[in-house]
Amino acid sequence: MIDTLKKSGFFSVFDEEALQGLQSHIQKEDYEGGQEIFAEATEGDCMYLIASGQVEISKKGRVLTRLEEGDIFGEMGLFGNDLRSASAVSAGRSRLIKIKNKDMEKFLFKYPDSGCKFLFNAVGEISQRLRQTSSYLVAVYETGKIIGADYSSQEMSQRILIRLMDEIKDSTGGIVMIYNRYTGLFDLHASENNLILDEEKASFLIEEAGSLEIFKTYKGEGSVFISPSMDDEKIKGYIIIEKKGTESPLSSNEEIITSAVANQLALGLVKTDSKSDEEARELFERKKFENI
Repeated sequence: MIDTLKKSGFFSVFDEEALQGLQSHIQKEDYEGGQEIFAEATEGDCMYLIASGQVEISKKGRVLTRLEEGDIFGEMGLFGNDLRSASAVSAGRSRLIKIKNKDMEKFLFKYPDSGCKFLFNAVGEISQRLRQTSSYLVAVYETGKIIGADYSSQEMSQRILIRLMDEIKDSTGGIVMIYNRYTGLFDLHASENNLILDEEKASFLIEEAGSLEIFKTYKGEGSVFISPSMDDEKIKGYIIIEKKGTESPLSSNEEIITSAVANQLALGLVKTDSKSDEEARELFERKKFENI
């Protein structure tokens, strides 16, 4: 247990003696994939450290971020019993370390010097979470504005891709492929500054991905992340982002943003399809009237 605490930057301010004392104030909890840890708007009186596995944080059913081993969450529960601002669900099997606020208060009084450093770390962690949430909300809001404007599907796709790449640090390019309901194929609708990707490579990628998000490396070139654009379980298209290097091209927060934007794109495509259908009907009616 102490080794797990030591690996977390959040608890690194405590010396060996303090960590030994902390052990009596913590609990281990195991969760299965999809199991809820806590729900939005329920009372929170504790925080969690991820000893192993991953946890997804969501609000009103929309995933905000994905946390991994060594990350903490629910930390606002240390400062009172306020209602949770989001829900937490285990993404696969996970083991968590749980600390209740009353137990933490007793511990911090016993180790005041380390306690002050711990609280400073807590403020930094909360600030970082707020910045991540802000970037997500800005990306969703700006994408919504693009969808709401009167753009063609190609212009909308291009603008959404450029806006998304602004959110992805060190991205080297991107492609948007859209399903053509007449041919049954995926057409290139947007492309920006690509070093790795082209239409042919993108076509192979979407065949491999199907309805899944995947990460793929190209030796000596870099890596790509592909996210399907889904509407009512139907694939409307794909957004593919590339980066230099063969490590995972996106942080977990960037993956969440890309996934959210991809699904917003699907809503935009439903809108442009409806507009095209309406224009086709109007043209048909005019021609029908002219032939009478």
